[in-house]
Amino acid sequence: MWEAGRKLFSPRAAPAPPPATPKTDRGVATLSEAVEQGRRYTTGQLGASAQEPIRLYEEGADLVLEGIRSEPNSEARKAELRELVASCITRAEALKQAQRTASAVCGGDDRGGPSGTRRPLSAPVPALAASFGMGKKNNKPAAVSVEQALFKAAVQGDLATLKRLVEEGVNLEARDGPHGWTALIWAASGGKLGCLELLIAKGAKLDAISNDKWTALHQAALCGRAPCVEALLKAGADARLKNKDGDTALDVAQEWGKTQVIALLENAAAVAA
Repeated sequence: MWEAGRKLFSPRAAPAPPPATPKTDRGVATLSEAVEQGRRYTTGQLGASAQEPIRLYEEGADLVLEGIRSEPNSEARKAELRELVASCITRAEALKQAQRTASAVCGGDDRGGPSGTRRPLSAPVPALAASFGMGKKNNKPAAVSVEQALFKAAVQGDLATLKRLVEEGVNLEARDGPHGWTALIWAASGGKLGCLELLIAKGAKLDAISNDKWTALHQAALCGRAPCVEALLKAGADARLKNKDGDTALDVAQEWGKTQVIALLENAAAVAA
């Protein structure tokens, strides 16, 4: 009797824990979330930041790669996962590029979004100041070269200084050190149409490329500078050129949701066809 009671009331064995979700599945889910967060950032939704999707892309890629190494998957599945990781790494790099450009050109506002949502550069931010030699050394302003003055005038829309430098014979194809950008690329990125038109009129190379093979048209598309895109296209800029990621200016505009720029570039493509 007591023996039966003990069996009747003996504690049940704890249920077995559910099987762990494979790392590849967790990684794919994280990458999907990264895509959504990246979409929120590029469409300029309030509070969206590039940092979160970049973090998720990197975390998801690490999980997927660990899963490929440690979990049983067919070769076809592994190839598919590797392609996904490569695509997401490219997206993360594009976010970083946009963040760097926005930080330098748009006064520290790294938010993407439709044309016009970025703040104009009202004062040099530290990264831009360092690029142009505008920092301080021994509590004195650092020396600024003629080329640095050119870049500064172009991105800040200082047309009077730009005209003076051009008249003095400054090299319009000079490159800044960190990016390999010409004055035309800086003017396009900053949306300084007057400076851009002056540089074009004075013979600046329309399709000069940066260290990452971005042209003025790419940068204008990234920042949603529709008037600059229109001026570049009218002057004959080549919209077919691709950056190091294989993207044309139209690809960049579509990725970042720049609707006005997309319309201009699609129209240009239709006319060229």
